Amino acid sequence: MTFEPNRGSLTEFFLGATNTDFKEAEVDMTDVEVLRTATPTAVGAVSGQSVGANQPQESNATKPVLVVNSAFLQEIKDSNPDLWHAMHQLRQLCESEGMPSPLLRSLVRLLDDLRDRWAMQFALEESYGYLKIPAASPVDPSADRFPRWKSDLAEAAQSQHCNLYLMISDLAEQAEELQYRGVTMEQLNRLIERARDFDCAVREHEQREHALIEDAFPARQ
Repeated sequence: MTFEPNRGSLTEFFLGATNTDFKEAEVDMTDVEVLRTATPTAVGAVSGQSVGANQPQESNATKPVLVVNSAFLQEIKDSNPDLWHAMHQLRQLCESEGMPSPLLRSLVRLLDDLRDRWAMQFALEESYGYLKIPAASPVDPSADRFPRWKSDLAEAAQSQHCNLYLMISDLAEQAEELQYRGVTMEQLNRLIERARDFDCAVREHEQREHALIEDAFPARQ
């Protein structure tokens, strides 16, 4: 199962995939059906496309901005311990020592698993963890109900999903190719270094989303 950048967002990719695609990737079909039955408004907000044809042009008061749906985004993260455990396993493998072939086999299995897990995680986050709302108050159009700079931060965080997915997909494909052709220690070390880069990028991304979640809640006593 491969995500093609020119097909749109990760959400659009999952909505268009067949059941066979998901079964081959061993994805929980319950989660897939939840995603596929998302309301058109939610899906449209994620993909950036308007729902329905010939929509009237938005005024400044109703032009939407992207915000974090904090409670849902946190719940999605908390409900996927297997993903975080797999990331921990990746860090352990990157620090382990051993013969190239057995280590590569372990990496191939783990990277392939992570590719599918991150695809589902990002698709769920984009469907339910982010929302679009009117930027200005309907009562006073000159007053911003949600500051544009906060929306910019949310858009920057969401935009990282596609790049991170492409990173893990490339890693998984490179590992499979090395397993097929044969691997040297030098090639394995380069693969491990790229896996570490992916881990660092994920950590930075998660810190960014965590800050957005925390910012959405007032100071708690």
